[in-house]
Amino acid sequence: VMSVAIGMYLPIYLSATIFLGGILNHLVVRAAHYRVDGSLEGVPSETATKAGEAIASRGLLLSAGMIAGEALMGVLVAVFIIAWKPPWDWFPFMGTLGPGLSVAFFLWFFGVFIWLATRQLPGGSGPFSLLTDWVRVVVDGGRRLVKAASVPHKE
Repeated sequence: VMSVAIGMYLPIYLSATIFLGGILNHLVVRAAHYRVDGSLEGVPSETATKAGEAIASRGLLLSAGMIAGEALMGVLVAVFIIAWKPPWDWFPFMGTLGPGLSVAFFLWFFGVFIWLATRQLPGGSGPFSLLTDWVRVVVDGGRRLVKAASVPHKE
């Protein structure tokens, strides 16, 4: 119900980032399950579930901190605007980023956030192990979807 309500009153650029955050959460938690259990089959063990919850709570804490920091900066900039002058008068070179730079900054920020949130994941096997774990999670999700959507065979 809440996701429908958020989709009704928030603009698409905010709804899309919430959706991306949910996908990131799923990928990271399932990667933790895979790294602890060694498999994505069946229900994760209690240890894997605890590892996934620890990583998810770390990401939630980072997200809440960034939202609070953005709100505090908004208040601070508003105080400066009222007391002095708008930020674009402080720095004449400051303006809106173009679409390419905006996407590049978003991807950089997304990467930094992933790195900060996943530093406590159980051991990986190389610099790109998180990406290979995510591929395994996506393949497992597709396999589960096909299994759930398939019609049972009558014998």
